[in-house]
Parts: sequence; structure tokens; C-alpha cells
Amino acid sequence: MLDPSCGSGTFLFHALRRLIEAGRQAGVPPAEIVETCADRVFGIDVHPVAVALARVTWLLALGDLVQDRPPTLSVPVYMGDSMQWNLRPLGASAEVLVDVPPNDPPLRIPAGLASDQHLFERALDELNRGLDTLAEPEAIRHAIALAGATTEDAAMLGQTFAQLKELYLDGRNHIWTFILRNLLRPVWLSHPDHRADVLIGNPPWIVYRHLSADMKDRLREALRSYNLWVGGSLATQQDMCALFWARGAERYLRDGGVLALVLPYAALNAPVFAGMRDGGMERVRVAIIGGWGLERVWPIFGAQSGSSTRSTCVLFGERDRAGPPPAEFDRWVGVLPRRDASEAEAAQVLAHMRAAWPRPRTLLAASPYRTRFRNGASLFPRRFVLVEYAAAGRLQSRRDAPRLRGRVGSLDKRPWTGVEPPEGPVERIFVRRIALGESVAPYRVLDLVTGVVPMESGAILTAASADARGHRGLAAWLRDAETKWNEHSNKGVDGAPRMTLTRSLNHLQKLVAQAARSPIRVLYTKAGTRLSACWLEDDDVIIDHKAYWSAANSLEEEAAYVAAVLNTSIVLDRVKDLQPVGPRSA
Repeated sequence: MLDPSCGSGTFLFHALRRLIEAGRQAGVPPAEIVETCADRVFGIDVHPVAVALARVTWLLALGDLVQDRPPTLSVPVYMGDSMQWNLRPLGASAEVLVDVPPNDPPLRIPAGLASDQHLFERALDELNRGLDTLAEPEAIRHAIALAGATTEDAAMLGQTFAQLKELYLDGRNHIWTFILRNLLRPVWLSHPDHRADVLIGNPPWIVYRHLSADMKDRLREALRSYNLWVGGSLATQQDMCALFWARGAERYLRDGGVLALVLPYAALNAPVFAGMRDGGMERVRVAIIGGWGLERVWPIFGAQSGSSTRSTCVLFGERDRAGPPPAEFDRWVGVLPRRDASEAEAAQVLAHMRAAWPRPRTLLAASPYRTRFRNGASLFPRRFVLVEYAAAGRLQSRRDAPRLRGRVGSLDKRPWTGVEPPEGPVERIFVRRIALGESVAPYRVLDLVTGVVPMESGAILTAASADARGHRGLAAWLRDAETKWNEHSNKGVDGAPRMTLTRSLNHLQKLVAQAARSPIRVLYTKAGTRLSACWLEDDDVIIDHKAYWSAANSLEEEAAYVAAVLNTSIVLDRVKDLQPVGPRSA
């Protein structure tokens, strides 16, 4: 069994306990049980603190069997990159690159040699011996070749030793071979002879929009190689956990092996995960053979109001098998008395049932309104756009340029929560009312908010263009906002922002689409337990991305009719199984 993102080792602990119990039931001697544990239950994590904790957890799982350990017990939990980002093709072979901070060239290790544990250990012994004796690289190359390495692999390790020797002579520690042994374990575990029967774990859930610039490029290319990249409007929803499913199965799971991963509930039916479910992955085939729905188990697994917790499921798959997901899955429903509830406490409150596999969500629809409705504008960061009137001096604000301050709110996200909002006078023509998601109620528009919207004649203004047009107040406001955006927004590999503030505000043309004034618009909410719709008879209001909108040709004949359809309980019943679930909708 392998957990490729083992964290503090919870899955390792329970796997070991099951293995130990099976050994005792079969009458296996204690020392042999310990030996089997060390040979069967592996963990990898990229974080050194997590690895240290997982190693302790692994040992604690042995219980009193720890007294039957051999003189030397190697705990098979390694610090390494299970996604093998540092593995690159090299002709017909491959090499592993190990970074040497801050700016030295990476250490190069032949992947073929790293996948042969016996040969790799002998090679590491030669590297250590060479460092102790300050041997010449040619002598180490020759010794590694005699140990059984190919001529090409021995030559590469000779060059690597020369670099290690320089690091050693520069006083940059003597633990590089220890680092190499850990970081290259994933390569050894991915060798066909060492692959796992079972792959299990809770991989990181990191959506594309929250990754660094470099990792965005890496994830996109990796998902494309498995035919899992969707792109378009779904690009920002692509998730790192999908790569763990595909690459984990490809590199660490034997033919016919099974995997079980804790994943976002969206993996069961969202379009961004369709490639995982329908068998369309390239490079490896994995059929989904079962699932658990945990989205109604609170307060641990379900989405919670005001919380970052995401709805959760578990997917089970089998390598080298084709077929669609089963018709049903297992679902648990209930509210735990506390987050750390015991198994007995959970058994008292959780109800188990078999339920139909969640209906797939798609971007297809027969309604002509599918193309007419648009998502509102991405007015982000909110404190750069949403405003409140600021206190002015004794002379008060000018009527045509009120003094404003960016509004600080509970929905602000990092890193913007630590950024001071802009403040200053802004020309009134750029001060617009804004409809948020919470502004939409059935048949009624609730409170609107005020915002600075830098749009004129269908164009989104920058500080420079606002200044060129003579809008001094807006120019100063944008100059402050752009400076802070350039400092805190996501950066590309060149260190520059991946997107300008102007492009962000007009992402997918959602803001300029509202430049054409529409006297009547129908709005409905993007999120929330109940679908709500109303109409808006004010062409000056800007609609935020938490709502969808469409221009209506008339009030009585179209706007009221569409709003009535969207507000009806029949529509809510039709889409309820596709909605995220939280405690308030239990």
C-alpha cells in the first residue's frame, strides 16, 4: 500500500493496524509481521515536517510489536515529490533533477539507476566514500560502473559527484546523499517491480487559479498529457487532485491495482472531472468502481456557510479496466456531535444509504436563454471597486467628485485583506451602483452597493488612459490600485503580474458586455440554497459575478415570465441534486 501524499500518516496507521491484525489472526510470528509491515506500507510527502510526523505515526501503529523490530528498521516513509515534477526525459531514458539552492545547477541522477534500489544504494555508498576521501570524479565514475551501472549512468553520476565535491569543499553540508536517497524514492516506487497493489490517500486540493505562475504551467501541461485539461471557462476550476488520480495510477499502481482517494464532491459529477469518470484518460486506464458521498456529514466533510470546507467524496478505481461509473454510490448523512467524534459516536448519528450516482453536470442546454444569460463582472479585489463615502474636510466633497474609500468586507480574501484600500475623490460618472448576489431576492431587488467602475464609452480605463482623458480623480484612484495589484497579484515566471488589473476587471469581457444600456434585465443568483430571480429596471446598475443576467425585451411579456419560471419550486426541484450542499439545506 502506498499513500503518495501521506501527511501525518493517518492512512498508514490504519493500514498497518489492519495488516498486523491479519498477521496475528494467521499466526505469523511477531518479527515477521514487523518485517512485512516495513515491506508493504509506504508513504511519501513533500513536506519534511509531515514526513517526520508520519514516521512517528508509522512506528506508533506497531504498538507492542515495536519490541520485535530487527536491529535496523528502516521506516518506509520518505520525503519526496510523488508527482515527479523533477523527472525529465533524456533521450530514450530519463533523469531526475534535484534542486541546489539558491542558484546552482541541479544535481542529475539517472532515473533508471534510481529505480534499482540495490544498485542505487551502492552508488550512494561510492558517492559518500568519495566525499570522505575527496576522491577524483573519474575514480567514482569507474567504481560506479564496476558496481553494475551502465556507461552513460556512471558518467552522469561522475559529473554529479564532481558537483557534490564542490559543495562539500564550500562547506555546504554533507547530507546530499541523504537528500538524494529520500527524493528519489518515488522513482524507485514507480518501477514496475515495486508498484503498489493499493493506492490510497487524501491528495492536495488546489485549484488552478490559486497556483503560482510556474505551477499553473506545469499543471496545465501535465493534465493535457492525460487528456484531463478542459480549459475555457473551466480552466480556473482545474484541480491538482485530478493529477494525483491519473499520475498516481500510472506511476505507482500495478496492473489491476485499486486506488481510493478523498476528493472534492465535484469529482462525482462536475464537467471539469469528466475525463476521470468517462474513461477518456490517456496514458493509463482507470475505471471508477465505487464512490462515497460525504457531503452531508457535518461538520467535517460538508460545505459550511462561512467556511472554506469543500464538499467531499471518496472515489474508488481499478487500473487497466474500462467502463462507466456504477449506477449507485454509498452516502452517509448526519451531524456529528463534535469534529473529533469517536467511531461509536459517529455510528449513532450517521445514516448510511445507497443512492443513485449524482447526475452529471454539463454545459449543454436546450433553452435559448442558455446563450442569452451572462455572468456578471469580476469586480475583484472588492476593496478596489466597492466603496463607501469617506469623511471629507470642512470644505466637503465636490458634488461631481465625491471622496470615496474602498470598502473592507468579510468576503475579502488573501492577500488583499492586508492591503490598504484606495481613498480619494473620483468623478461621479464612474461611481455606479452595483448588484451583488445578495441583492437578488425572488421578484425583488434588495440593497445595492456603490462602486468605482472605470468604464467609459465601452472601454475599460487604466490610470494612464483616465489621466489622458482628463479624469484626474479616477486616474489617481487607479494608479494606487494598479500599484498594489502589481505588487500582490499572481506573478508569471518573469516576475510580472500574469494579468493586469484592467484585464482582471474585464475578465472574459464581462464588464464591457454591460456597457450597452439595457432598460430591463433579469437577474438570478449564482450561489445559495434557493434559486432566486428578479428583474431590474435601471440601466445604470453594474452586475457583479455573483449573479447572472440577461436583457429582456419587455417587462410583462418576458422579464416577469422568466423570473416566474426561475423562482418556481419546480425548477428548484429539477436542479437541487446539482447544487452544492451545506448544513442550511439539509
